[in-house]
Amino acid sequence: MPSPVESPTTVAPAPSMPAASPTPTRAPETTRTPTRTPTPTPTRTPTPTQTPTPTPARPANTGTLPAGLALPHAAADGYETLPALPEFARCDDPISPEGVTASRFQFAEGPESVQTEGVLVFADAASAERFVGRVSDATRACPVATNATDAEHRYANAAQETRTEQGVGLRVDSTLETNASGTWGARPGGTAYLLVRKGAVVAYAEDSSEAIVGSSDPSTTEAVTALRTVVDQILATAR
Repeated sequence: MPSPVESPTTVAPAPSMPAASPTPTRAPETTRTPTRTPTPTPTRTPTPTQTPTPTPARPANTGTLPAGLALPHAAADGYETLPALPEFARCDDPISPEGVTASRFQFAEGPESVQTEGVLVFADAASAERFVGRVSDATRACPVATNATDAEHRYANAAQETRTEQGVGLRVDSTLETNASGTWGARPGGTAYLLVRKGAVVAYAEDSSEAIVGSSDPSTTEAVTALRTVVDQILATAR
């Protein structure tokens, strides 16, 4: 008998493995730098421009005078305390005396004149001498004082050394001049004063009046003689 034909053995195919799902491609992460809100620069308030405060005038009466030192007309009727120290220089800024420990100034006003007397007490004689020298230098540096709004009038300034019975110092004239047809001439209405030192004490006497006419007029000479008497009276009380 013919041998039976064997059916071929069917090999079952190996089960197919499901295809792996592709790994999704991740978009690269973008690094985001956070936007920083800028800190506002504070607005600086500008410093206001300050108007300089003018230096107040130096009072005429300061400190305590040494025992015995006094002004000739301290108790006289008609004399009042001078509000501030005189302007010892007529052209430049007023000269402020340095090293003063005490001072007294008073004045009497008449119809056409002002009479002033005063005293400055310095810490030492050198300071007093230096002050008188500064006034002399400032006066000589400005022989003529003019006014920009008045071309017809000016003041002629002169300083000269002087000596009295009680001390040495300075005579200062500031005399009025007017322009007549191009020629300057002295007119009534000027100022003369003496600044005389004895040790650390400086005496002051001034005449501002119609009597001051130039530096050599007889009326000016008479007025200056009276001023010499006043400064000597003051310095005679200085110890």
